[in-house]
Amino acid sequence: MTVYRHWEETLNTQLAMLLSRFGVQADAETIQASGRERPDVLFNWQGLRVIIEGKFADHANARDVVLQDALGRVQRGIAHLAAAVVYPSPLRQVATSELLDSLEPAILAYCIVGENEETSAWFEGTPAALMDALRRAQEALAREPGLTGKSAVGRRMGK
Repeated sequence: MTVYRHWEETLNTQLAMLLSRFGVQADAETIQASGRERPDVLFNWQGLRVIIEGKFADHANARDVVLQDALGRVQRGIAHLAAAVVYPSPLRQVATSELLDSLEPAILAYCIVGENEETSAWFEGTPAALMDALRRAQEALAREPGLTGKSAVGRRMGK
């Protein structure tokens, strides 16, 4: 029997593919900002740039490391919203042909950060629950006083 050991980039790509099932055009491991930035997963959603940074749970201090990655993306203006995601370690060893189907019901740990606030709380749920959390964060950002919808994003970004 073959023993698999996936890099996190493999899971990031699979997550981007899974998110496309939820109606977003997500890209994984793309180079942004003149090659300096390489978010794990990036998509535009309802006028906002959203990124997801991921690490496997078996990475030393996975939650702290991935949260700092996500915060940095927001602070540097790469994204309006970011999710720090920790993948369950057993996904490292799933055959590639079964990985997408194994990821969909997997329980991820995640924390959402945005321009206006950080939840500072970690949650657990499937990728669908992660998308629901991002939707709620997007709605909260859109309700910010004096800023609504896509025009809010443009004004926040100085456009």
